[in-house]
Amino acid sequence: SKPKTILPEKAVAKEAWVIHLGSFKDKTNVAQLLKKLKAKGYIAFTKPIKTKQGTLTKVIIGPELIKTAMVKKLPALKSLTGIQGKVAYFEANK
Repeated sequence: SKPKTILPEKAVAKEAWVIHLGSFKDKTNVAQLLKKLKAKGYIAFTKPIKTKQGTLTKVIIGPELIKTAMVKKLPALKSLTGIQGKVAYFEANK
């Protein structure tokens, strides 16, 4: 049997950053936004958010390891989408 490689947690759980573009109720708008982002080469994903008004879909760009790299993307994202994104810490396990 092969020896198991056990990585220390810190090697895996590096600090990472994402850009939160916003949360949307309309899934069609989310799909169009994702298509626009991916066409420009952005790595984007969605996450359902439960609220009192129903389930919203959060659109997120990233993650990347360097916070300043994400901050530099904000102006281009705003001109592409019309949305002012926010850089946030990325928690991989959530």
